[in-house]
Amino acid sequence: MKKHILYMIYTNILFFSLNCYGSFNIEFYNNYENSQLFIQKVYSNRDVPVSEVFLVNKGDKVQLNKNEYFIIHFSYTIKFEDTNILCSWVNLYGVNYEHGWALTVILNEREVGTICINKKFIIDTKARAILEYYQGDDKKTYLKIYNNGWWQNSKTYQNSLNIKLE
Repeated sequence: MKKHILYMIYTNILFFSLNCYGSFNIEFYNNYENSQLFIQKVYSNRDVPVSEVFLVNKGDKVQLNKNEYFIIHFSYTIKFEDTNILCSWVNLYGVNYEHGWALTVILNEREVGTICINKKFIIDTKARAILEYYQGDDKKTYLKIYNNGWWQNSKTYQNSLNIKLE
């Protein structure tokens, strides 16, 4: 009995210390056939916004964190807004542990949807998602954002979102 109680205490300490608390990481992935993209990454948490420009080849990835946003091909501004709404959890020994939050996607200052993103590993401190740039079967350009976490059990928000770029 004592061993079981200690196990529950250690489990609570582990999971409590690993909650995300609104931190997220977005991985941008260029999956467009024979294409190079110009990505401007803007750091918006400074007094004067600072940016970097990347040339992203097919198969390359760029990381985006909280307080940053992308400008793709100098035409499409894509931002992410943390809603702090719980959308997924893990239940261990009758206790719910938060590990997924709703993330709103904003394209050119217009909200296009909300998805649920989760932590990727049990020791992860951030919720994770992948933003993919690709060409559809109809030869149109799309962005797809999807959850890159584990135990995607959300019933309140979808786990992926397709956005057609015009």
